[in-house]
Amino acid sequence: MVADPLIFGRIIPQVAEYYETLRKMEGIEYMLIGQHFYEVSEGVYGFMLPPAEKNNTEMDGCGKAIVEAIKSGLFDGVAHPDRIFRRRKNWDKDMDNIADNIVTEAWRAKIPLEINESSLTREHQFWPEFWSWTINERVPVLHGVDAHSPNELKLL
Repeated sequence: MVADPLIFGRIIPQVAEYYETLRKMEGIEYMLIGQHFYEVSEGVYGFMLPPAEKNNTEMDGCGKAIVEAIKSGLFDGVAHPDRIFRRRKNWDKDMDNIADNIVTEAWRAKIPLEINESSLTREHQFWPEFWSWTINERVPVLHGVDAHSPNELKLL
């Protein structure tokens, strides 16, 4: 499957409309984007791809979607942006480029990036190399716990 360059990595339109609705709701104080998948072409999402193709495109597609989400102005921060590299085994130049794009856009938008404390113990879900891009307070950093169960809160 060849990705449509006009769609690849964008915020999914139906979800973007929902985010816009949430943004206008009274009581919503803070919205984080946590990019776990991306649209490859209309109606086709990264998680639908065969494993080898998914492994090769996920970080690029999610990285582009994060940058687009930041540029949209709908979000106040980005949750665990280094999670997009979870299928990688070693840090490389491509990851450097994606990290630079995300951090640069977060800096421009003046929004923080979140370190997921529960990722610190998960292989290939916390990348110190990614966080080196935030040195010298280039962007603010939040510390959070992406807890999927109460037991995960014991990490703190």
